[in-house]
Amino acid sequence: MVQVAAASGAKTIWIAGHGLLFEKRTKIAEGIWVSPDVPKLSEADLTNGCVSDHDRFAITSMREFATFSVEVFHPSGGKPLANKAWNTLWLFHLLSLSCGSPAFSLFSTSHGDNPALAVANRNIILNPLDQLKPVSPQQVAWAAANYEKFSALVPDPQFSSSMRYFGNAHYLFDLDARIMLLWAGIEGILNVDAEHGRRIGLYSALMLERTAEEKVEYARRVTKAYGLRSRVVHGSKPKPQELQAGYQDATEFLARLLSKCVALGRVPTRQEYDALAASHTVK
Repeated sequence: MVQVAAASGAKTIWIAGHGLLFEKRTKIAEGIWVSPDVPKLSEADLTNGCVSDHDRFAITSMREFATFSVEVFHPSGGKPLANKAWNTLWLFHLLSLSCGSPAFSLFSTSHGDNPALAVANRNIILNPLDQLKPVSPQQVAWAAANYEKFSALVPDPQFSSSMRYFGNAHYLFDLDARIMLLWAGIEGILNVDAEHGRRIGLYSALMLERTAEEKVEYARRVTKAYGLRSRVVHGSKPKPQELQAGYQDATEFLARLLSKCVALGRVPTRQEYDALAASHTVK
């Protein structure tokens, strides 16, 4: 179960994360910062701050590969602080979109009259990512500038489902399973039924701010990558290097689509895509 905990008397909750590398502490929104610093936990904190052996076991493991933290402040502390920290868990998705790379929440910690720790991830055992992603100041600025738009999109079922597919895919052990979940997110955000690779390529290109030639090439890349998705779904056995490349491609494609939706502040409709596609004439 995903949880955050506010200690009695505490005004701040820190949520440890994994996957990204930040240069400095930076404000994202009112009372919310990202930081390269990670919470330091003593054995006494683990013993006194965890409500169960389950949490203590998970946090003991997770603290070894925390790479950054999100700091959440509320002047009232208590339930308002806990609610704000709970809603801030979505920020890990926004940060992942800002740099096109996975970001996991791990655990939360706060210190008041006594420490309070909680597991902020539904998986109690996590494998560290093979590569950590340095986040540039420009990418942090993008996340901060789009925080309100992202928050407004979270209640949209089409957006939030695809966003969760993106976030959950990277936990899976098998690359073929990751690929299938990422493509489910791509199909969902574009509102395209399965088995329409060319339409997915076209719609993806329409979301790209590039030249006509670059859009054509991007559509070709997406359509080709969709072919690997179909092979995986239908039981084919691609080579390991094909799966790795397919996983990286699907991650890139879905991150770009979700980022564009955040920048627009909405999810485009199928009618918009079709109208754009039909607005040009073959010459």
